[in-house]
Amino acid sequence: MRGRIKKERICNFKFGDNLYAFFWEMRERGFEVTWMGYGYEEVRPIDFSDLDEVTYQAQNFEGCNVTLFNKETGNEQTVAVDYTGDAWCDVVPIVDWTFKRDSEKYPDVVDGVITMLREEFMLKEEFGLEEEFYLGDDA
Repeated sequence: MRGRIKKERICNFKFGDNLYAFFWEMRERGFEVTWMGYGYEEVRPIDFSDLDEVTYQAQNFEGCNVTLFNKETGNEQTVAVDYTGDAWCDVVPIVDWTFKRDSEKYPDVVDGVITMLREEFMLKEEFGLEEEFYLGDDA
């Protein structure tokens, strides 16, 4: 992760920052936010390219769903954002997500990103590492 990190935003990866890191990692893998809502209500107006706003609104609406789409591969996944009170789950507050059955053509990218981030953040917490990370450019 450090090889492609740029000096722009400093985070200590706590709750909102962890969710921001999830959306940032998904964008690094070619995914864009295309829809956001709770129940059947769409969150509007929102600039989906602004990850700070996406993160804020995803936490603001209880049980928010966010759809991510990769134009290059045609892969689309929807995540449910919510806090459960469980330490492992709330490290990256994605409680459920969709994926397509054809895993060779449409890999479950969300699962890979969540697992990577949870392991990184839990390891950091376990060993008391408080180093700051620089996240990349939002544009």
